[in-house]
Amino acid sequence: MAESTRFKDVLDAQKKQELLLLEERAQRQTSEAFFHDQIEHISHVQKDIQLTMDNNHKMLQQQLQHMVEQMQAYNRNKSVLGEGLHAPLERGSTSHQPDLPQTHTETTNHHNTTCPFPRRFLTFYKSKDIETNYGYSGIKSGYLNRRIAWW
Repeated sequence: MAESTRFKDVLDAQKKQELLLLEERAQRQTSEAFFHDQIEHISHVQKDIQLTMDNNHKMLQQQLQHMVEQMQAYNRNKSVLGEGLHAPLERGSTSHQPDLPQTHTETTNHHNTTCPFPRRFLTFYKSKDIETNYGYSGIKSGYLNRRIAWW
């Protein structure tokens, strides 16, 4: 009888171990499924980020190209008027761009602007003269105490 009791104890211990192994396997499978879902989610997010970066890169290139085209059109228009930057000569071209007369150059905040017409100046006006002669009283003192330039 001692053997049958001992045999029952061994069977009970074996069943407990099998149950523990089944629980561990179920937990492992659940963890594997969770991690597999996480990896899939991360790969989807990575693809979305890559698509967003590609779209942003294309959009930035388009914006830069548009800005370059605007600057080229602006410079082309300025070159026709004799102002601004001149476009470089094309390769193989033997003609040169005609030199336009530059009668006046003004430097303001590191920008050089040239105008083919001479600058015309009006005489000096004092704000007090304007107040007395024309009746403007709201003008700050010194606001018109400078030369007014006309092109």
